[in-house]
Amino acid sequence: MGLLDSIVYRPYDILQKQVMYQNDPKPVHLKGPGRSFRVRSFQGLFAATAVYGVYGVGALVFGYGKEE
Repeated sequence: MGLLDSIVYRPYDILQKQVMYQNDPKPVHLKGPGRSFRVRSFQGLFAATAVYGVYGVGALVFGYGKEE
């Protein structure tokens, strides 16, 4: 009835969540809602920036774009 009832009187569903997480066969870092998307997108962006960095170093070493 009060302002804080939705915060104070929440259902206790810790045991159900624990069973859900323990029965999930995925690795621990992929076991949450939306985790797979976030982890995979981070890995993709990391790989893209790593490849871009290697390309940039190669361009500096071999002198691409240099006019002589």
